[in-house]
Amino acid sequence: DLELAGSTEDANLYRVANPAPRADFFAEDRTEFVAERQIPESFAANPRNRLLLPPDARQYLPDRASSDTAIHPAQIDYTRPSSDEILVRTTSDRPGFVHVLEAYDPGWTATMDGASVPVVHANGFAMAIPVPAGSHTVRLRYETPGRAMGEGLSLLSLGLLAVLIASARPRVGESFEGYAGQ
Repeated sequence: DLELAGSTEDANLYRVANPAPRADFFAEDRTEFVAERQIPESFAANPRNRLLLPPDARQYLPDRASSDTAIHPAQIDYTRPSSDEILVRTTSDRPGFVHVLEAYDPGWTATMDGASVPVVHANGFAMAIPVPAGSHTVRLRYETPGRAMGEGLSLLSLGLLAVLIASARPRVGESFEGYAGQ
């Protein structure tokens, strides 16, 4: 039932009608705080109309400035400058969470208007970032956990390999002939 957008000998490309947005805004009235074990059942009942967060995420919900503020739909602008960076500009007259449809991973960090903010595990698999009312820019960046340690260990291994190769070379006046039968 998908529209064929193009094809090659190896693959077909299909267009998905009415896809889920990559980012959305959820105010407090569309956010539920539930235990992790309850997320699959709650999400299956109504997946696109509410955001499910762990109970400890309630602490990040910014205070509402005024209860008589007119409620207008939030505006969301999602861009992906690179595979390791997501940029979301949001404007809302009430506080809530920006939900990003990307797999949650501890390597993701977020800033809002340049200040560090938490990345919350949302709907059991995605990410949410708390935002107060107003216009804000949320920047998510991904850095592979353990990457610096891996690079350090690789350089150390390369150094040890160089030492082993250098120590196995014959010294001036020696040859490998004596090693052949051993």
